[in-house]
Amino acid sequence: MVEMWTMGDTFKTGYFLLREAPVQFWLCGGLQVCIDVFILCQVCWYRNSSGIRSKKQDMPD
Repeated sequence: MVEMWTMGDTFKTGYFLLREAPVQFWLCGGLQVCIDVFILCQVCWYRNSSGIRSKKQDMPD
């Protein structure tokens, strides 16, 4: 889902640049892409380090 947001915001920002829209449109589009990339990084980070432990680790020896 986050990848689709990133692609959509990237295409939208590219469209604004190609159509020579006012600066605030492509600046806000660029900000949205940066936020999407930040969220994507968080998804990847927390997916790989979920912190879920097995039941064996919870039991005392």
